[in-house]
Amino acid sequence: MGAAFTYIATYSASESVWNFRTILPVMVATFNFAVAVRLVNIHLKMKKIKNNKKK
Repeated sequence: MGAAFTYIATYSASESVWNFRTILPVMVATFNFAVAVRLVNIHLKMKKIKNNKKK
């Protein structure tokens, strides 16, 4: 989803990058990428804890 918003932002940046039509999708994409990284990090931590309990 972050990639889609990045594509939308680059597609709509015809005249200038510093307008609302490009800044908003970039902000949403950044939020989506940050959430994805956070979820992957939580998943890896949970997997590590689960493997430690099995031993």
